[in-house]
Amino acid sequence: MKKMKFLKSAALLAVLILSALTLTACVSTPPIEATWSLGSITGNGNMSMELANTLSAAKTAGFEVYMTFSGGKGSIAVQGFAPQAFTYTLNGSKITMIIDGISSVCTWTVSGNTLTLDYAGSHLVLTKKT
Repeated sequence: MKKMKFLKSAALLAVLILSALTLTACVSTPPIEATWSLGSITGNGNMSMELANTLSAAKTAGFEVYMTFSGGKGSIAVQGFAPQAFTYTLNGSKITMIIDGISSVCTWTVSGNTLTLDYAGSHLVLTKKT
C-alpha cells in the first residue's frame, strides 16, 4: 500500500517536472535580443530623443555604433567611448528604454537581420551583428 502511494506520488512528480520543462521550452527569446550595428537614422519626425541625435552624430563622424538588448538590460557602444547602459521593457511591438533616467517609447520590428526602431516619425535602422 505504501509502495503504491509512493509510486503514484513519484509519477505525479515526474509529470509535473515534464510539464514545467515543456512550458519553459515554449518561452522564446524576443528577436530584438541581440547586438545590432546602427546603419542609419532616417525620417522627418521629432528627433528630440537626445540618444538619436547623439547616435546620428557618431555615425556621421564615422564611428561604429552598436546597441545590445538582453533580458531587460541593454548597452550602447560607440567605438572609442565607454558603453552607455540602459534598461528596457517590451510590451508587444513597443519598447520602453530608460537611459539616464529618461524614458523613451519606440515601436520595434525585426525583419530578417534588420531591426527598425520607430520614434516619433524617425527610424533607427540596425543590422544584426554576426
